Amino acid sequence: EIARREGMPISQIFGEKGEPYFREMERTLTLELKEMGGMVLSPGGGWVSDQAVVAAKFLACLVAVGAFLLATTTYPALVYAVQPFAVGPIASGYLGLVLLSATYIAYGLFVSSLTGSQVLAGFLTVMPLFLLWLFSWNEAAVGADTVTVLRALSLFDHFQSCSVGVIEVRDVFSFVALTAAFWW
Repeated sequence: EIARREGMPISQIFGEKGEPYFREMERTLTLELKEMGGMVLSPGGGWVSDQAVVAAKFLACLVAVGAFLLATTTYPALVYAVQPFAVGPIASGYLGLVLLSATYIAYGLFVSSLTGSQVLAGFLTVMPLFLLWLFSWNEAAVGADTVTVLRALSLFDHFQSCSVGVIEVRDVFSFVALTAAFWW
């Protein structure tokens, strides 16, 4: 529709008028089509910039993760039916997984908003998150001061306490702060 309105192909719009102009046209057209209703839009990469759309994507991803996590509660529920146990540590682990997932989702949405390439967005999402996960695994190779800094940055260390049944405010704060920072 944008190409038809402009009278030129999208590649030419990008070349002559630039990406910001195209994105504004895309946003305007999206708002027009939203008012018409009764259709599904299938835009390309780089389209996500509106906070409402980002919030909807974030929540949709979080619901999907929640559904997967909910499916994994079957085994603990079956074991509990046979032999009751303290559910606090299990609930703590699930809380940690939800917080970790929220951080990953927010970061992935942030990175995908910076590039139109899905491959590049995927790579720039997975690699840094993997490094943040691994930061403190080789503690023997660095000094005590460095270990303290690495532990503060390591997503694994923040998740570790939840996985053993302990909910620490600093870990919850770290996940919430990172999620909010990437969403901003």
